[in-house]
Amino acid sequence: MKNSFTCPARYDSLVKAITVAYLLLIALVATILLVVRAPFYVVVITLVIFTAMAIAAFALSPRAFVLSEEGLLICLNVKKICLKYQDIVSARYAPQAWSWVKIRLCGSGGLFGFYGLFLLKNLGRAWLFVTNRRNIILVETRSGKKFLISPEDPRKFMIELMKRMKELNR
Repeated sequence: MKNSFTCPARYDSLVKAITVAYLLLIALVATILLVVRAPFYVVVITLVIFTAMAIAAFALSPRAFVLSEEGLLICLNVKKICLKYQDIVSARYAPQAWSWVKIRLCGSGGLFGFYGLFLLKNLGRAWLFVTNRRNIILVETRSGKKFLISPEDPRKFMIELMKRMKELNR
């Protein structure tokens, strides 16, 4: 196998807007609590909760997608998820897989990306690791799991993924 191939996970304008809005909301809530002279413990507890949510969202957000010797790595800030090439049954560029009609079962709905387990109208249950809605690749595994990822250059990523899967099947 070849060396690893890495594509960063860049934020699109919607993810940036949601993230900035959330961070501004924290500042607004803090300001309001201070203006209305809320008890100090209320201010502290509120800020700790909001800040912890932002830190957790950042920690679990996708940073890059890597094609390594062992498989496709979904690199989050705190861990990596590996989809072994032999477990992948299909992968295709699928920007149409993005749906505004979805139910978030567990994960983030825009703060530092859309990631976690979602129920999508057009796909059913799928694991999303999306930071850019226009760069979506749908990866399906032997176990029936669906993953939506968004490498910065989906065309190059797909070409390299197909080459590596072909090499494995020789």
